[in-house]
Amino acid sequence: MVSIYPQSSHTPNHDKWLYRTGEQVRWLPNGELKYLGTENYDFLKEAS
Repeated sequence: MVSIYPQSSHTPNHDKWLYRTGEQVRWLPNGELKYLGTENYDFLKEAS
């Protein structure tokens, strides 16, 4: 688990993207992230 805002007064907005990397995570009620996996980019290989 990773704590994104351990010392911050800012609360993450659960309706917004921080940035898009293809990694999928879920915010937990305690402010930590649960890693869910990586998006599948196989369709990009077929398009090239």
